[in-house]
Amino acid sequence: MANIKIGGFRTMIEKPFFVILNHQNGSVLPMVENDDGDLAMFETETDAVTAGNNNPLGEHYGFEVFELGDGRCFGC
Repeated sequence: MANIKIGGFRTMIEKPFFVILNHQNGSVLPMVENDDGDLAMFETETDAVTAGNNNPLGEHYGFEVFELGDGRCFGC
């Protein structure tokens, strides 16, 4: 769980990690969890990396893991 600041307020986020997938045409896409396009969020960096590695785009073209409120990416 991450304690982050949003709009001047601190809040706890249960799933602060997300994955940005590289696409074959050079663009990037957020990993989604359903057909509605909801952003896939993960409790740990390890969970996010595992999901990126198990995604066809992530496996073939790579991905980056980010944490909300951190301002950095993991593995960049």
